[in-house]
Amino acid sequence: METSEGAFSWKPENCDTPKVAECFTKVAETKFAIKVEEFFNLFLSDNAVNFVKSFHRRCGDKEFKCSSWCPHDKFGHVRDVSFQHPIKIYFGAKFDSCQEAQKFGIYRNSHLVIETSQGISDVPYGDYFRVEVQARPELP
Repeated sequence: METSEGAFSWKPENCDTPKVAECFTKVAETKFAIKVEEFFNLFLSDNAVNFVKSFHRRCGDKEFKCSSWCPHDKFGHVRDVSFQHPIKIYFGAKFDSCQEAQKFGIYRNSHLVIETSQGISDVPYGDYFRVEVQARPELP
């Protein structure tokens, strides 16, 4: 990951990319004319936190917090993100607390797998579901 000097070390694991679970449904696909490593550096690395914070601010979120990526025994690297998201209904709280666990793994041929799991806690029945996302940027 990033060293204390801020240099990034891109180290793919010597194993195949895990299969996509059958419960996932593809909802979007797009092309970026950049390498996977550059995509990670621009949008997900510790150095990209200001970009991520700006994205959340444009969504109306506040109190954005993001930990640094840390190595994980079972899945590459992990970090935690939290923020307050505006609720667009006329009763109850004006903002909801969102917690997001993010993970990424780099596999053979620089295949990047990003997973997020997001939960909310301040709306009725918010604890009954989570939003699970898996992104797999591939070489152009």
